[in-house]
Order: sequence, then structure tokens, then C-alpha cells
Amino acid sequence: MNSFRRIFSLLSLSFRRLPVTTLLLLASAGLFAVRLTIPLFENSIDPRHYFPGALERLVVVEHPEISGYFQLWRGDWWRILVSGLHHGSLLHLVLNALLIWSCGAVLEPRFGRRRYAFFLTAALLISALPEIVIESNFIGLSGVGYALFGVLLILRRVDPQVAKFVSPQFVWMGFSWLFLCIPLTQLQVFAVANGAHLGGLLYGAFVGWQFFVVGQRRPWIAVLSLGLVHGLAVCWVSYAVTPFRNGAYFAWKATDTRDFGNVVYWQRATDLDPHQVWAWQHQIAIAVAEQDWAKAWGLCLNAAKANRSEETFIDIARQLWAELEKALLISTAQQMLDQTFGPEAVAWKQRIFGGTANRFSRESQNGVPVPIDDIVPEPTLSIEVSIDDDLPDFRHSGQLDLLKTSVDENNARLGESS
Repeated sequence: MNSFRRIFSLLSLSFRRLPVTTLLLLASAGLFAVRLTIPLFENSIDPRHYFPGALERLVVVEHPEISGYFQLWRGDWWRILVSGLHHGSLLHLVLNALLIWSCGAVLEPRFGRRRYAFFLTAALLISALPEIVIESNFIGLSGVGYALFGVLLILRRVDPQVAKFVSPQFVWMGFSWLFLCIPLTQLQVFAVANGAHLGGLLYGAFVGWQFFVVGQRRPWIAVLSLGLVHGLAVCWVSYAVTPFRNGAYFAWKATDTRDFGNVVYWQRATDLDPHQVWAWQHQIAIAVAEQDWAKAWGLCLNAAKANRSEETFIDIARQLWAELEKALLISTAQQMLDQTFGPEAVAWKQRIFGGTANRFSRESQNGVPVPIDDIVPEPTLSIEVSIDDDLPDFRHSGQLDLLKTSVDENNARLGESS
């Protein structure tokens, strides 16, 4: 009982002296307790990889070109904050807590509670943004710790009391750890959010300079500068939620909304990222469903050119050729192939049609294609589009039986155009 009273007394004292810092550390400690407790009642949960509410980069298993922060793209921006509150181990939590508590004891009284709470929230978001850019799974308050360190680096220049607290040894240790973590991460000794460290340091130093130096002389300049930086941060977060320059985002958007027939999403995906194989497949499937063989052929050629090692489009091109022949579009198709591949057209004809480059149908004098083979079996062209990842509400699997063709794939010799 005495132990509980002592803990309660310490917490009461902490709330009176440093309420914002105490709440931040209690939130982190609470999430760490949740991580350890819930797996005890759920055997399927691995506590080493269990970070409830945290932001995580996900990959579509069957289509790895579609990857990113799917949760964030759904609008869950608050997961950035939760990721910062999580910690991978007790040592990780304790080290960050000691740094933030010691720095908070100096800075919270000088900022004031409201401004300090805003600063910590902004530091959580802004320090995480570099990690989001490089698509890294990040956790921990170290970015916030370095933001506080950045403020102290400025404040020690103008406040003698802070200069006594922030000794040269403290500064040396802070920068040594900052630069030491980079090779340790590259050598895979352990994973460190170096982008969050550097981003937090720069943000903290900027806020410290504006608030404690510029703000003392020209307050209006400090207000404008801080407003501009935080406005840019809001824009950055907004782009992270809706990355309109990311091809994977539009491919994911079509799948997540189950709007598989929305050609606008698929086209936008391949315009931004030509390596979006699944998006190309969907565009071809839509064109085939509309029996627009020339469009399907053009899409297939461009997809093959952008994804040279992908055999899927070579197989589709071979089967599309039969429908082009039936639609009397052989000459047009050959011209499209020549225009798409230019000097490489002959090599691509050899790759698509086998060892002979000139496997195009002959044309009679009236321009009607004349097939070389008289025996025409009826194979089926199918384009499969499927998705499968770890999200239970993000699964779809289907097969489109799109074409019934009349081409003998084994014996067809499509000849050469006149």
C-alpha cells in the first residue's frame, strides 16, 4: 500500500510540475503495457511485431508494386502520432523517457503548457515525415527527443541557466549518437529512424531560434516564420494522406473502393508509375470487355515496353493478335507495334511471335488479311487480377474470361504484311 501511495504522490507531483511531459510519457508507457498484456490473452499475436494503432507500410503480396501506407491513405493520419508513442523494448522506452523528461523539465516552464503541448504534437508529426517519405516503419519518441535537443542547442546560447544544464558533453553525446546510428542502421546492427532524428533536430532548432531569439526582437517575424513552417507541415501531412503523385496510391484506391472498372484510376496509376503491372492488366481487361481490340493492343504494347521482364504482356499480346486478325486490324496493329518500339520493333516481334519476326498475316490485293493456317482451334484468353494481403477487408480475387479467339497457337504462322 505504501508503494502505491508513493507512486501516486510522485505522479501528482509530476502533473503539477510538468503536466504535458507527464501525459506524453504515461501515454507511451500505457501503450507499452498494452503491447505486453494483450498477447497474453491472444496466442495468435506476436508481441515483437504488435503495435496497435501504429502506421505500417504494407505490400500487396501478389502485386508488390502496390505498396505504401494503406491506413494513412484511408485518412488515419492519427496513426503517425500513435507510431511515435510506441516503443520496441523496455530499454527503448526508458532511454527516450529519460531524455524527454530531463529536457521537458527545462523547456515546459519556458514554453508554457499550451505552447509546449502544441510543440510536442507538431514534433511527433514533423519528425515522422522523413520516415514516411522513404516508406519506413517507424516507432518511438526519439524524433521528439531530438526536437527538444534542437531547442536546447539554441536556448543555451541566450540563457545562462540552460547553458549550465546543456553541457558540452551533453551536446557531444547528442551529436555522436545522431551520426553513429546511421552506419549502425546501414549495417543492420539495429533499425533506427535516422530521418526522424534529423528532422526532429532541425525542427526543434528552428522553433528554438524563432521563439527564443527572433521572437524577443521581432515577434511578428517569428509568428510569420512559425506559421509558414507549420502550414507547410500541414500540406506535407495532407499529401501523405492523399499522395496524388504516387502511382501505387491510385492502383490501391481502385482496389480499396472495389471500383475495378474505373479506368481513370488505373490510367493515372500507370501514367505516374509505368511499372504498375496490375494497373496495366486492368486497363487491358476493360478495353477487351468493350471489344476495343486496337486500344487493348496499344495498352499491351506500352505495358510490355515499360515492363520488359514481364512475360504476362507477351502472352496477352499473342492472344490479342487473333482478335485483331478477325477485326481486320492487322496492318494497324503492326504500325502501332513499329511506332511503339521503333528500332527495337524487330526484336520485339521475335519475342512476341517466336523465332521468326515476320509472323504477320498476308494481305490480299483488296486489303483483307488472309490467315496462313486453315485449322483454327478455339483457345481462351483470360486475364487474372487478384489481390491478397494481411488486411481482412482488403481481399479480392477474380478471373475475367475475356476472349474467345480463333487462333492456332501451336501452328499459326501469321505471315508478313504486304
